[in-house]
Amino acid sequence: MALLKKSFLFARRFNEDKDLRMRLWREGFMKQAPNLLKQESGAAATYIQILFRMFGDTSPSRAESRPEVEKALVPLCKDIIKGYLALEEDSQQRNVVAWRPVVVDVLEGYSVWPEAEFGKHVRAFYPLVVELLGKEVSTELRTALLSVLRRVGEVGLGIQGMAAGGRRGSVVSTATETPTVDVDHGEEEGETGTAVRG
Repeated sequence: MALLKKSFLFARRFNEDKDLRMRLWREGFMKQAPNLLKQESGAAATYIQILFRMFGDTSPSRAESRPEVEKALVPLCKDIIKGYLALEEDSQQRNVVAWRPVVVDVLEGYSVWPEAEFGKHVRAFYPLVVELLGKEVSTELRTALLSVLRRVGEVGLGIQGMAAGGRRGSVVSTATETPTVDVDHGEEEGETGTAVRG
């Protein structure tokens, strides 16, 4: 684990050091400015997947380390999403493509957390999820976003059945009667035929 984390952090520091990368290119060591994008995103993806598995492991031997795993996982997940949000889709398409699967892994992993832990971090993750909706959204990213938003509906808003099994029936398709207007009160009547009162 430590080596994987070091690999990820080394690649990140190298990629963030634009002066060093440009010097290597100008001195003729490389034909183009070097980067360790594949190493950074690949190490992050593997590191995240291992941390999520450790966090999800409910065996007694792992229970003790769960708080430490959570302390490592949450800031890393937020950092990955924030980094992805900062990427320019037009000029950094390679980076967007490399990091999108990692963001999907983060969202999918977070969406299946136990209710208590999910709820504890919803205020930190929800704004990031909303911001992701402003990016170009692939099918995989859309599915992961829906998983988190459905879970927010269940855990944060108390709407039962949101996370289990995809799309729920709309109000229109599940109505048993066509709403009518109560002429005496000028209000719409609901499914059961009783006037809806403010």
